[in-house]
Amino acid sequence: MPFTRLYVYKKAGAMTGHRFTDDVAIVYAESIEDAIKMFSKLYADVTADEVEPVMFNSKDIAILTDY
Repeated sequence: MPFTRLYVYKKAGAMTGHRFTDDVAIVYAESIEDAIKMFSKLYADVTADEVEPVMFNSKDIAILTDY
């Protein structure tokens, strides 16, 4: 059975004209390449530097922002 994990797509400033402008989405995928393919169904020009595996800390919380 393939191992799936949670991946996040993050793009800063993507949502112009909205109160919050960053765009974030998550998906279960078998690899980062598969995650990029899945995100590309909804988003144009998804790049590998915008997609990463979701990591949970010791308190089982995933912080998706970079600050």
